[in-house]
Amino acid sequence: GEVIRWANQLGNNNCFSAAGFTDPYTLRANSINGGQEGLFPLIQSPNPLNPAYGHAGPWEWFDLGATQQLALAYGYPLASLKGDTCFMNSYATNPGMSKSFALAYIDTIMSYVNPRIVFCRNLPTGINEVSTNSTGITIYNSPAKNYFTVSSTRTDAMHKIELMDIKGAVVTIVNNPNAFEQRVSKSGLDLNKGVFFVRITFGKEVITKKLILN
Repeated sequence: GEVIRWANQLGNNNCFSAAGFTDPYTLRANSINGGQEGLFPLIQSPNPLNPAYGHAGPWEWFDLGATQQLALAYGYPLASLKGDTCFMNSYATNPGMSKSFALAYIDTIMSYVNPRIVFCRNLPTGINEVSTNSTGITIYNSPAKNYFTVSSTRTDAMHKIELMDIKGAVVTIVNNPNAFEQRVSKSGLDLNKGVFFVRITFGKEVITKKLILN
């Protein structure tokens, strides 16, 4: 928490601090992080019956069979109980450790951090994206108008334009747009303020550009 506070004061998180994320992970984080953007606190209970109690490494888990096999791999006979000792030492500092708890932690942190990485690095979204240079593509947006304009100075024509939200869900599609300049209507769309992505498909390339609606 102290590191994030200093990072925000130094402007290290400026690239996403005003991005306007509204996903469930951000909403949960913002309800418990005291206004420190970029912080997802891990609140642990002093109750030993709580699975999160005393979890020194929430991304880790061990099972007795694994530590026994590790001891054998190091040349200790199973009767030496080295594997049992290793497991109990781990369990002493991680009494709530389990595979399901560790994976829940990993999924939560990745779901919070990854959209910010994508946003700040202006990375394309989706596994079928083609990484290309976006030079030649400009998006003009005015809050006062019910459309935004995608303009291209490339030699190849645009084949499709898609507007996606921060989670990658397609909001609207324009098939067979004008070759080099196309207005995309915002009328009738449920568009909140925040970050969107415009994905433009050409003949053999796909380019994704960031669009901020305010």
